[in-house]
Amino acid sequence: MILEKIISLSLISSSITANFHTIPDSAIAQYSWQGTLGQCEDGFVYLDLDDAFVHDLVKYIEPDGFVEPPYFDKTGLIGAHISVFYAKEAPQGLIEELGQTYSFTPTHCMAVQPLHWDGIEEVYIIEVESPELDALRAKYGLQPWEFGFHITIGVKPS
Repeated sequence: MILEKIISLSLISSSITANFHTIPDSAIAQYSWQGTLGQCEDGFVYLDLDDAFVHDLVKYIEPDGFVEPPYFDKTGLIGAHISVFYAKEAPQGLIEELGQTYSFTPTHCMAVQPLHWDGIEEVYIIEVESPELDALRAKYGLQPWEFGFHITIGVKPS
């Protein structure tokens, strides 16, 4: 999935915002804001998070039609995560930081409209900041994420 266009709910009409459930700060604050760097066989590099991020928080947005993202349906899927390098941009060779712990800070929640995720109308994310992950991307010659790091909490099927 490539998020090519982010639309913050604050930019959409107030009637939509007024009817939209949010995840309370108190629910978000209870988690440890760190994860372990991992890599899939195809080269995709991610920060592995406790699946409770999604399992516990999606309930707040279910009334708006969101469900858990499809990262939990089958054995071998990575579950809750923050994307760090997509497979197509991952550096060749060994990434020496695999298995290390990285911290991040949540900044806000929002819904985005993915342009290239068939069957998905909206994605609910917690956007995060991580100077450590920014530095990791820079170390491997990659630009900062165009849309920032995030945790996908739920998807709304179209």
